[in-house]
Amino acid sequence: MADFTFLHPSWLLALIALAVLLPWLAQRRAQSGLIAAHLQPDNKPSSQRVRALSLLLLSIGWILAVVAMAGPSWQKQMLPASNLSGARVIIMDMSNSMYATDLPPNRLTQARYKAMDLLPHWQEGSTGLIAYAGDGYIISPLTADSATLSNLIPGLSPAILPIQGSNAAAGIKAAIDLLRQAGHPQGDLILITDGLSEKEAMQTDQLLQDNQYRLSILAVATPQGAPVTMPDGRLLQDNQGNTVLSKMHPRRLETLAASHGSIMVRWRGNDQDILALIEATSHLTAQSEQTKDKTIEEKLNGGFWLLIPLSLLFLPACRKGIAFSCLLIVFLPVEKSFASPWLNQDQDAYQHYQQQDYQTAADLFQSPAWQGASKYQAGDYEGAIESLSGLTDPASRYNLANAYAQAGQLDKARDIYQDLLSADPDNTDAKTNLDIVEQQLSQQQANQQGQQGQQGQQGQQGQQGQQGQGSPSGQQAGNSSRDNHEGSDSGQQPSSQQNSQTGQSDQTASASAGGAQQEGQSRQDEQSQPASDHNNEGAAEPPRPSAESQQSPRAGDPAQAGSDPSPAISPDSEGQAPMAPTDEQAQPNAEKSDQRIAGNNDDSGDGTSGLSASHPTLKKLEQIPDSTRELLRAQIILQAREKPAPDAPENRW
Repeated sequence: MADFTFLHPSWLLALIALAVLLPWLAQRRAQSGLIAAHLQPDNKPSSQRVRALSLLLLSIGWILAVVAMAGPSWQKQMLPASNLSGARVIIMDMSNSMYATDLPPNRLTQARYKAMDLLPHWQEGSTGLIAYAGDGYIISPLTADSATLSNLIPGLSPAILPIQGSNAAAGIKAAIDLLRQAGHPQGDLILITDGLSEKEAMQTDQLLQDNQYRLSILAVATPQGAPVTMPDGRLLQDNQGNTVLSKMHPRRLETLAASHGSIMVRWRGNDQDILALIEATSHLTAQSEQTKDKTIEEKLNGGFWLLIPLSLLFLPACRKGIAFSCLLIVFLPVEKSFASPWLNQDQDAYQHYQQQDYQTAADLFQSPAWQGASKYQAGDYEGAIESLSGLTDPASRYNLANAYAQAGQLDKARDIYQDLLSADPDNTDAKTNLDIVEQQLSQQQANQQGQQGQQGQQGQQGQQGQQGQGSPSGQQAGNSSRDNHEGSDSGQQPSSQQNSQTGQSDQTASASAGGAQQEGQSRQDEQSQPASDHNNEGAAEPPRPSAESQQSPRAGDPAQAGSDPSPAISPDSEGQAPMAPTDEQAQPNAEKSDQRIAGNNDDSGDGTSGLSASHPTLKKLEQIPDSTRELLRAQIILQAREKPAPDAPENRW
């Protein structure tokens, strides 16, 4: 009886009312005038016995009813507690070879589409995002909010990464560190790439040798390959002046994925590649849930057993109809009933639950708590919310909070987690999930603020563009002063873009000339930066080649929201990014870029600084970013400053 307790002890206060009511009833019946005064002496003994018996029965019935309502409990049962578990990281290749056009319109666009198509299929656990070229960078930590990643993926391009090249091992290492810091000894790594060199494959294999992380690969390329068309329309060339032909080596990717417990899938125009990756990554999530999910003790209410003696006390009040009721029961026809020979309904439902047939279990369970747990496991979060909303025990409230979190109602989930922690501060599961939910809320708020700032800046740039069309001379002066102010941060316009801008070619030429005279050598150093993909992507991304299997672009995504209202020569437009280096400048400028990252530049003033203080990209950090792409660029630059210089890549693509 050490576990005996009352689930609702406040009902025991009703016993105080009995202590007050009994003396009053005893005194009132003693003064009753139903019997004449001259007859009371003869009936006094019998009347006293009746009054005493009636008060005794009333007291016993009152006590039994109050104790039953208080919920005496001396038994427990274990309920499954659903936990937010499982983790995976998407690793996206952002090398220049992703501009190859063997997949229309190019590999980069198709890689973005496929990454966004993967997100809705992962309902459980958390997902992170890594981008790599010459080094690996964290784009998003582990999060259960797929909408956050959907807003970030369209902003990824090779232009926002400070070091070009292809270093898949650096991206894999960043993903492993991300999972370890979050406390996940197991997880899935989904590599979206157009191929790996022999050195990259060997380094990646060494990183994954002593880990329990599985590597799945989505190859966004063809074995035949294609030339790499840069955003300015120029074909990428190697140091000898030969046009680069980027090809995929499928056998190398298949061997690497198979040696680490997963598969390599080639790009397809339908959703078969996505479904294959989802199936390959679902087993680890189920295993993680089975090992990490805990059971919660639920105390059983044994008060219903007191209803049996309580009903026996009221039988004398119905003694006149007892004989008739017994005869009625005897002669009433009874229909045949076929009970289950082995299991009752709840036992059958629990068996389905153990077999992971959660939908059938939810239909069979009579208990709302078990129904909610089954619907949650089946992915019916709205149904789980409906089943668990009326329950007040901690286990059901905990599962209700998880259902709210999975359904995207993070505010309600946070409130319930906080209520549980206020009642039980030692509830580590609720505390862990509360941290996850608060992290998602802060990320959503940051994304909303970034989108609002972007919309406001785009509207302001649109008004400036309309005013500039009415006064060409003013626009020319504005562009010239902007070049003088930003210095090496604004490069020359590509010749093809200048020819296409009617009425602005002379203005752009004069502005570029003024910037060249003022900045000198800094413009040549800046030409080592990779060209922006703005011209290649256009103001709006082209439609997908297969509409029947690809998801439509998300409404409101900055990279897919139609034409850009900002003027063509806006200072924040990526059309103003520096041109890619020529073949003669490629090697020296690449060495200068490495010196900036290593912090060996004389302007840095600090041997441990990642980038020099005079670096034009760092000057942009002094301005407030007005787009997702600029936010990502600033985030990556900050990471590059804190990291040591990576090894020199094998090539620039």
